[in-house]
Amino acid sequence: WAVVQWKNVIALVALLSWIRLLKGIRLLRFMQIVTTTLGRAFLQVLPFCLVFVLLLWAFAIAHRLAFGDLVYSFRSVLMSMFTLQRVLLGADDFAVLWDANRLLGPLFYLGWTLASYLILANIFAAVLVEAMGSDALKSVPRVGAIDTAKGYYDRWADRRASAAEEARLAEQRRLEGEAKSLP
Repeated sequence: WAVVQWKNVIALVALLSWIRLLKGIRLLRFMQIVTTTLGRAFLQVLPFCLVFVLLLWAFAIAHRLAFGDLVYSFRSVLMSMFTLQRVLLGADDFAVLWDANRLLGPLFYLGWTLASYLILANIFAAVLVEAMGSDALKSVPRVGAIDTAKGYYDRWADRRASAAEEARLAEQRRLEGEAKSLP
């Protein structure tokens, strides 16, 4: 039991480490545009996410009631939700629904795919495109990874030059001090 829990903790730490790595990728112009677009569109996308969850819940209940006793992947509402998500990703098994019920199987499958792909996905994309075309994105500074690296190099070179200048001035002061001490 402890080994399994330790592996779970390690997996979570690894995931969080990779997410933290995304902070560095934010320096790329493309990622600045993506994060700004998602930030501007968040409040507009939130109602569509709520509609998607309600639609998913409704279809999951309908699939559970229609196919729960016949198809193992619809044995509970939660499993129906996971199965419908798999259908969105293309891992569907239409033949099982067809065999379970020749009327409701194709009807529910077609209803879910049309509702999720054609309506919700397109509305979500339209909101993001609208946010992407807004004037706020034009104010995103053009600072990319190369510009950032060049800035680091310039600061390093300036520090190095100032250190060399300080060493030269210290040597000059030392020589002047020695010259004054000579009779």
